[in-house]
Amino acid sequence: MKLFLLFFPLSTLLLVIQTTLWTMFLPQVPCPNTTLLITLYLGFQAPLLGGGLCALALGFLLDVFSGVTFGFHGMILLAIFIFTAGFGRQLNGDNPLTLPLATIIGSAAFAFISVLILLLFSDRDQVWLQILSSIPLQIGVNLAAVIVLRPLFTYLGRLGEVHPASPFRKNP
Repeated sequence: MKLFLLFFPLSTLLLVIQTTLWTMFLPQVPCPNTTLLITLYLGFQAPLLGGGLCALALGFLLDVFSGVTFGFHGMILLAIFIFTAGFGRQLNGDNPLTLPLATIIGSAAFAFISVLILLLFSDRDQVWLQILSSIPLQIGVNLAAVIVLRPLFTYLGRLGEVHPASPFRKNP
């Protein structure tokens, strides 16, 4: 619960910046997907139930702010959280390159899952082509954002007494 109370207000603030302020001041540059970055961090650090609920809530909140079908981003972020929690915790979380590597993989996975869902359930023509063409720039923007936000994530994780669930570290 403490984890949720620390990360959810930060996520809401970053989401407002992502969906409103960023598009007002930098409309030509894709905005960093901060909800994805928080979901990836929680996938490495948070317990399964709490982190999964937080990822799902972040996805629902992103749906509300972005105006897409309710549940679209919730499904995607929950799937990415489960994948990160299942496979990412086998990596050494103390390595500073783990989260940037997860950001590259997670950004590509977010785009491909979005395309898959749009192809299966949407009647919009060729929206998927725009998503696929923006993947390299989106990965670059997300990498820059994760480099800037990682110290804040680590600080909040310490405040929330999150104990990493990596096999390489001893849990207190």
